[in-house]
Amino acid sequence: LKMFYCDTATFGYQPKNIQACLDFFEEGRVLFGTDTPMDMASPGYFTDTALRSVEALEVGREEKENVLAENALKFLGKAGDRLRE
Repeated sequence: LKMFYCDTATFGYQPKNIQACLDFFEEGRVLFGTDTPMDMASPGYFTDTALRSVEALEVGREEKENVLAENALKFLGKAGDRLRE
């Protein structure tokens, strides 16, 4: 179970939920996600709250950057390498 991937889409400001995912899943398995375009009634709401939740985590800058981008780029492999260019 710990080898599954999960994302940060939590339907609101939920840093404790994201922290629980970081504590449970293996390193590199938590990816930034927002469930957009599910927030069509309030454009940007889920993106904003997911970003604020990640920023509020009590982890170092590197781990936040991993959640926001690096984990997804590693997951994408060669496709992620092209995105870095």
